Amino acid sequence: MNPRTARAPAAPTNSESRTDYLREQRERHGRRAVAALPVEHPRELATALGRVTVELWGPPGIAVGQSQAWLPSFACPLARNALEWILRGRVAEVADLLVVPHTCDSLQALAAQVIDLGAGNIPAVTFYHPRNDDPLLRASFVRDELARYRAALERRLGPIADDALSDAVALHRESDLLARRLLDEGPREGLSEPERYALLRRREWTWVEDQIAELRGALERPALPPESRPGVPILLSGIVPEPPGFLEALAGAGLRVAADDLAGLGRRIPQKLPTVTGDPIEDLAARYESLAPCSTRTGHLERRIDHVVARARAAGVRGALFVVVSRCEPELFDLPQLREALRDAGIPSAVIETELEAALPGSLLTRIEAFAESVGDGDLRNPAPRGLGGLAAEHRAVQGAAPAAGQPRAEARGSDGKVPSPSMPRRLHHLLEARIAGPAALAVQSVRRLHKLQRKPSTPPFGPPLRVSVALRGILEQYYLEGRTADGARPVAWVTSGAPVEILRPLGYYVAYPENHAAICAARKKAQGLCEAAEREGYSRNLCSYARTDFGMVSSGKTPVGRVPRPDLLVTCTNICQTVAGWYRVLSRKLGVPLVIIDTPFLQGGLQPHQVRYVRRQIEDFAAVAERVAGRTLSMNKLDETVGLAQEASMLWGECLEMGRRRPAPWFGIEAFLYMAPMVILRGTDVPIRFYRKLLAELRERVARGIAGVEGERVRLLWDNLPVWSELRRMSDLLGKYRANFVAATYTHAWSDCADLLQPGDPFESAARTYASVLLNRDLATRARELADIGRRFHADGAVFHADRSCKPYSLGQHGLRERLATRHGLPGLVVEMDHSDPRDVAWDAAANRMEAFLEGLAGRES
Repeated sequence: MNPRTARAPAAPTNSESRTDYLREQRERHGRRAVAALPVEHPRELATALGRVTVELWGPPGIAVGQSQAWLPSFACPLARNALEWILRGRVAEVADLLVVPHTCDSLQALAAQVIDLGAGNIPAVTFYHPRNDDPLLRASFVRDELARYRAALERRLGPIADDALSDAVALHRESDLLARRLLDEGPREGLSEPERYALLRRREWTWVEDQIAELRGALERPALPPESRPGVPILLSGIVPEPPGFLEALAGAGLRVAADDLAGLGRRIPQKLPTVTGDPIEDLAARYESLAPCSTRTGHLERRIDHVVARARAAGVRGALFVVVSRCEPELFDLPQLREALRDAGIPSAVIETELEAALPGSLLTRIEAFAESVGDGDLRNPAPRGLGGLAAEHRAVQGAAPAAGQPRAEARGSDGKVPSPSMPRRLHHLLEARIAGPAALAVQSVRRLHKLQRKPSTPPFGPPLRVSVALRGILEQYYLEGRTADGARPVAWVTSGAPVEILRPLGYYVAYPENHAAICAARKKAQGLCEAAEREGYSRNLCSYARTDFGMVSSGKTPVGRVPRPDLLVTCTNICQTVAGWYRVLSRKLGVPLVIIDTPFLQGGLQPHQVRYVRRQIEDFAAVAERVAGRTLSMNKLDETVGLAQEASMLWGECLEMGRRRPAPWFGIEAFLYMAPMVILRGTDVPIRFYRKLLAELRERVARGIAGVEGERVRLLWDNLPVWSELRRMSDLLGKYRANFVAATYTHAWSDCADLLQPGDPFESAARTYASVLLNRDLATRARELADIGRRFHADGAVFHADRSCKPYSLGQHGLRERLATRHGLPGLVVEMDHSDPRDVAWDAAANRMEAFLEGLAGRES
């Protein structure tokens, strides 16, 4: 393979010249293509197969048509445009295979629709980017994932010879070296900035030999001396420099990119390549680890901030400009923290949010010009940083600055890294209020409530209220009462709902669930105010409303539950979404608290041995951190006992849900969203076991007595996704009008699905398999089978899919699932777009109109 003569720089990405080039490669040189979604993926393996890789960024300004049948309106523009291109067959014209790196929930959903639902009629493979912050563990997983990826390519495209792979690694290494030089050395004579960037981006779709030749040709041009370079130096960050005309607008406004932090450019070209080992897989893994911190891969916030600030200072920039693709959660979570750190370094910044338009809108041009004027005179008037206030300020004063991920801060916790020993007065106060006086008062209240409930008549068409509702209220009140005085008296952890909480229970932690707290805020009409508080801090309204509610609570200290205890440890698990990783990294920085991230690779086609090893090792590391923070040793006997309690509660909850199979169902389905709370917040204790035994007994009693959740039940429905917490009352009234009932829901069933996997005996292996296998971490084919099975077993007449703006993993595949259920299983479905928490994104009237029409149709069909 010999380098060709350098070509003139082509037009920016997605130009028709790309199609011409690929056609020429195929027709004249016999080189087929592999298409790939952004950002980082192992291009070298495709090269070793004699394939040119063409990256699909989602052509700016493409007319959206077919993708509307697959994605909701709030889908990421990049994923939406890319899917449109795939569905039109444009990708299949030039490529034999689609590669989708797992950089975010949106691309994960896109891959699942292509692989599981047949969108675009092109085969696809995935590459998972690990989110764990331990570099050794991450490197080990990357090696395993590269081997899996290689095998996946070979099954579809033929064997990859080791010599060919070594040659490909060497060629791409040379391309990296040249690209880094061209990027860092700045403008060159006879090469405008848009042309320089276009040349660098041609690496996205040209043969590697052509890249090398073109880059060499550009580097032969003399570099402009620093004093003659036009424009005010800035740092450019974000995902990709689009829409078209963006770079020209920067130059026209008198700005020059002196430091590049774009995910599509600066972050994916190593600044220093590792030493060659001769093992191509090992070399690829080492290259991966040498890349700059990026939100689309590991996303380590502290390292990312340090990297960006250092780059900006080294380049002597006057300001920083972030060009962010709308609804790009990985970038949007980092943004306020990055801007705050740059501001502290004396570097002002501005944000441009783009929908990947066909041309630069006038509004964005105006913002660029205003930014240029501000940095030009050295006075960009960014708003002053808002004080953290509330819990964050309180905790920062106590704990100090943020520690490294997963590591307790020794200054705050003593030289051994432990939480300071609880003071005796604090422990006594906690014991008195949470264990003696509080429960006694709640017991009296429960007796009174039960007497009142027994005198309360039912409200037709709904059956009488469940007596255990009194017990549920008492459990929640006791839980939040304990939390008010827990910090300082015992270790406190904030965890995501899908985290292996069983590790924490034997160590004496009080476990708080920000998601559950956010749901309570929404149900009590407090979420909007807290979301707005977060937005005033710079967090985008496009972020998950649970996360914004949590940020608002942290900054304002406001909560409807009295007080949320300060955490000593943060634990998040990515099995429910990638959102939680960004969310908890922000919390870790705000509160100065160590963070443990348990990363569960998305299961596309089943759980693989290297994935089990990866998750198990993380849970073992989590246990070590939890021990160190608590200053206690984890008893394996107690851990086994806790796992057994969690399994029993899960099974009992599943039995309660199975009662919905009865005709009529003995309880109202929306109640299940409330009754799942003990399973979520107290898993691993005996509280949910005792509660679900009572609930199950009462449901069986109602069946025996012929009591229905909805009298005269006519329509039986399946619900998919989180509930709309702010609209439970109106949803109930609407269902009652049509004698309809949600007899089953994937959200509630998710808490019993994996009960058989959660086994005592080897708790770490059991936890690894269980928590990696939850519904949201499995492919759409599995979800389709699950939906069809639930619909059949529960005799559902139809399914309602809540396209939840705040839950992309749950929502972005629902249109395809609805179609599959209808065509293959005869179960009609309706998709309604709302939000589980923020009432500003509910549009209830429009959703209710659609649901009424759907229910009328089902009722008519039933009659």
